[in-house]
Amino acid sequence: MRIGARLLLAISLAICLGCAKQDWIDRTLVTVDVTGVWEGKQDFGPGGGGDRDIVIVLQQQGAKVTGEIRNSASALGIGSPPDTPVEGTVNGDTLSLNSRWMSVVLQVNGDEMAGSGFGANRSFRASLRRRPQ
Repeated sequence: MRIGARLLLAISLAICLGCAKQDWIDRTLVTVDVTGVWEGKQDFGPGGGGDRDIVIVLQQQGAKVTGEIRNSASALGIGSPPDTPVEGTVNGDTLSLNSRWMSVVLQVNGDEMAGSGFGANRSFRASLRRRPQ
């Protein structure tokens, strides 16, 4: 009977651990540093105008990210100002950025990041690579 009780206890423990929710600290953990100059493409697709070059300069303090998108307005063909401020957060390896004309969520993997967003009244995909220092 003792072996059966121990086996039942082990199975119950395994089931409970498998159903455990993520701790709040795990959800707010910053695991990447996005500080630097990032260059890449913003792809609006064939019906949305194709792809455009994009440069984002970021500074990170903890989970908070600030910076600017350089030449973003001219890249979109909408004139000045040439630089657009951005703000965002890092949560794990996910970077969320917002400016006055776009929002984007990017998955960071070392010196590369990629994801999707919405700006200039259309959705887009973005892929960027950190410029070597």
